[in-house]
Amino acid sequence: MRRVTNRWVYSHLTWPARAWRRHHEVCSDPFSSARRFSIRFIFGIFLVLHGLVHLLYFGQSARFFELKPGMVWPDGSWSFSRLLGNEATRSLASISLILVALGLIVGGIGILLSQAWWRPMVVVAVAFSSLAYILFWNGRMQNLDGQGVVALLINMAILLAVLVLRWPLTE
Repeated sequence: MRRVTNRWVYSHLTWPARAWRRHHEVCSDPFSSARRFSIRFIFGIFLVLHGLVHLLYFGQSARFFELKPGMVWPDGSWSFSRLLGNEATRSLASISLILVALGLIVGGIGILLSQAWWRPMVVVAVAFSSLAYILFWNGRMQNLDGQGVVALLINMAILLAVLVLRWPLTE
């Protein structure tokens, strides 16, 4: 065996076998730069879309439109409605969701541009989003999809991927 350009090449192999082996080593590398870029791209776009969905909930809380007929979220929030009233609760939810959406969109753009600050931005936005959906929940176990449970599940998956698995790689 002899070493050529940081790879071991088996001299007894014929040229096609050596070329195939070299091609296979490069293409099957799970952390190749092309694969890292595509994973970063998909994850970045996903974060931007997740932020845009938060803007839909902003529209619901500001009463620009109804996401579902009869949906009154965040009215009746277990933590704010009695204390502030429904109008102030809707305003607080609107401001919170705009901040979360901006954090997720900026974090998604940050990962697309391979910036180092994307990870803390996404973690803070996702944690704040989870807190907001828990605090603006009406306390009933009905219509949970309209209360943000799907967002909570997505947020938990994002936190698992970003904090525990340290995924996606950005180097």
